[in-house]
Amino acid sequence: MPPIPFLVLPKNRFLPFLIFPPARPTPRYMQYLGKMLPSAALGLLVVYSIKDVQFLSDNHGFPAFISIAIVVFLHIWKRQSKSKFKYVFYMIEG
Repeated sequence: MPPIPFLVLPKNRFLPFLIFPPARPTPRYMQYLGKMLPSAALGLLVVYSIKDVQFLSDNHGFPAFISIAIVVFLHIWKRQSKSKFKYVFYMIEG
């Protein structure tokens, strides 16, 4: 029996090209998902990473709050999602 990943990976890689060929325009709902899902996934990761942080007790809440505040400030200030500094502070917080 061949290994399952050997069969599944090529199917997952090439299936979108079969469903959405380059000759046809991409459906609007797929464009919407492509625009919104990266932000939703990052938001979900942030919520998951701080769900157990006790902000008012221990010494873990303050660094997490400062890191989140710096990331939000840099995001608003630079208006870019690919700022290198934000990822540095996000990794420090995590």
